[in-house]
Amino acid sequence: MSTKTRAVMSRYPASKHGCPLPVEKKVGIALSGGGSHGAFTAGIIHTAFSTFLKDGKLPRVSVIAGTSTGSLVAALLAQFYGRFRGGKEPERALADLEHVYTKTSQNEVGILPSGTICKVWNLLTKGGLMDIAPLKLLVDKYYDQAFFDAALEEPDPVLYVADVIDMPTGFGKQFYSNAGHGRATMCEAIFASCAQPVVMTPATVSGHWSTDGGVREVIPFREPMRNGCTHILAVALNEPHIDPGNADAQQLYDTAGTFAGAGTTE
Repeated sequence: MSTKTRAVMSRYPASKHGCPLPVEKKVGIALSGGGSHGAFTAGIIHTAFSTFLKDGKLPRVSVIAGTSTGSLVAALLAQFYGRFRGGKEPERALADLEHVYTKTSQNEVGILPSGTICKVWNLLTKGGLMDIAPLKLLVDKYYDQAFFDAALEEPDPVLYVADVIDMPTGFGKQFYSNAGHGRATMCEAIFASCAQPVVMTPATVSGHWSTDGGVREVIPFREPMRNGCTHILAVALNEPHIDPGNADAQQLYDTAGTFAGAGTTE
């Protein structure tokens, strides 16, 4: 064992899950936005992690970051890790993910009035074409603080990050599951991250006007990198230069499994 490897390993206690922690590899997941295209992200996550769950082990992940609708998928994935660690029906999180993106009606996300005059009226009086108050209720329904807390348990925590834009400053703002924001603020952050400007009515986080994090960063690479991830698995919905070609679901799963690496499972 090299001196460098020993130095890195000395910073990590033994995993209580009976598996070695990453030594020089720290894995992050970055999930992009794209409105209704988020169903594609949900499908990839559902397919891959259903297979991992069937095998009885999950890839060791340190950071799960999401922006726009990806923040909702990422939140359900973080809760999946929390459920898995606590033995609390982890398949329930995957079922919730599937339900949100295949069974949720338009009116459960937002109410879009019919007719051009009504849409313009909404835009002028509410700041957006679609009233997305129902989306806030949807986020609140599926958010469970206990499972985020379970995912954060040491010595190998899974950190969740929601990326939003603070409109008064125009800068990105990140909400971490380990920062003590509380349930209400985290729900607001996920809601705001999904709120596409102009198309949807404005959202606030702790009273601050906020909007879709994908406006500035389509794929939230920044937070996994900032938190020391050496490998980042990204689902990119709006990047024309990232094309998996004719990869089928099994190939995508195999790629994800290779990425996670042997010896880094829970």
